[in-house]
Amino acid sequence: VPDASVFRRNSDRRSADMAKDRLRLFKIDRELKQLLNPAQAAAQRIEQWDGAPLEEAGRLQLEELLATKRENLQRLSKAYRDHLAALASVDARERELEAGAAELAEILDARLLWIPNAPPLSPAMLRDVRDGIEWLFSAEVRDPLGRTLAADWKRIPWAYALAALLLLAVSLVRRGTLDRLETIGAKIGRVREDGMLLTCRALALHVLHALPIPAAVCFVGWRLSAVSDPSTASASIGAGLVAAACTAFVLQLLRSIFLQNGVAIEHVRWRLRSGRLVRRHLLGFMLVAVPAMFVFTVAEQQRPDSFQRLGLGRMSFIVMMIAVAVLAWVLLRREHGLFTPASTARASVWLRRTRPAWLPVGVLVPLALAGLAGAGYHYAALQLDYRLNQTVALILAAVFLHAFLMRWLLVSQRRLALKVALDKRAAQAKSRESGESDADV
Repeated sequence: VPDASVFRRNSDRRSADMAKDRLRLFKIDRELKQLLNPAQAAAQRIEQWDGAPLEEAGRLQLEELLATKRENLQRLSKAYRDHLAALASVDARERELEAGAAELAEILDARLLWIPNAPPLSPAMLRDVRDGIEWLFSAEVRDPLGRTLAADWKRIPWAYALAALLLLAVSLVRRGTLDRLETIGAKIGRVREDGMLLTCRALALHVLHALPIPAAVCFVGWRLSAVSDPSTASASIGAGLVAAACTAFVLQLLRSIFLQNGVAIEHVRWRLRSGRLVRRHLLGFMLVAVPAMFVFTVAEQQRPDSFQRLGLGRMSFIVMMIAVAVLAWVLLRREHGLFTPASTARASVWLRRTRPAWLPVGVLVPLALAGLAGAGYHYAALQLDYRLNQTVALILAAVFLHAFLMRWLLVSQRRLALKVALDKRAAQAKSRESGESDADV
């Protein structure tokens, strides 16, 4: 089934071509209006001529040339109109094709999930993995990258200059992020200075701390994808760079949040031991997941039956799933993970009751997806992984939202308690002053 992004990219390029053709047609029509009467146009040009006066033969020859030019412009105008009509027809038909492809993809997703789309892993498939790695580092893939970026730089140098300036600004602002986080953390717990605005500022600092390198890689990947034909290796490399940059940014942002003075430890009051555990194992996970995501995305941009997709792409997916299973195991262990019996002693009843199921679910689900892909159900494994990622993202969002709401309630309760205490002290002072007045009387 054709990819919807290909349709959108073709439509954007076609719209740009149609806009250029309309502009050229407008200029041609404007010039044709000036040549409706060749004799009059020739007379105007003769009046504007600063050289020697033209003879009658020269004037007649000029009229013939202008008449010939008018005929050529009329033919060119008709050709542009026909070309615009053809582009509009192609655009309408491709929109119909896009709608049909989307409908067909929906039917396939509902009915063909459990039909194998690849042969099971075997020694022959391992040779495909080797061929895919050789293809990824071959001159066929490597050489066009520099030429593509150089041509794009010459076409829109201002975009690269703006991106470089923004990256430099972010890098300069990023300096001293840890010191500013420590300064903000020192105000947490002080009733008069504490507030949710400090948490929002800390989150912004976490984003700045994680942003520069992924942003630079994402920009390069975006330009490669934008200016390259979707079927070329450069577009595939661009898509892989974008996917790897987004993955690295999310993981680095999580690591930054679990810094000693980060939001998770200082603001939400999660345990420092848990933060160190998350940071240490997320670093190891990044070293595997980010390159695997790059290779997987590049391979998935190839033909469905290509050795890159069925060999290299599938193996990258299996490696990522194994890495997820290992990460789940080290983070969810009963005695040395995030949720030990001691750390969940004061947790909710629901949390304590479901905790024993987290480790087997977190380990077995990604391993099951890796097994599906290895057995030939690669498409089913990808679809289930997509839904699993959505579920995990929803769970993480709910956890952080709950933590922020609890912090907001805590800050509000502290301020309310302070206000009550100040009002009570003021009432006591006023009462003492009244008592002293009565005693004097």
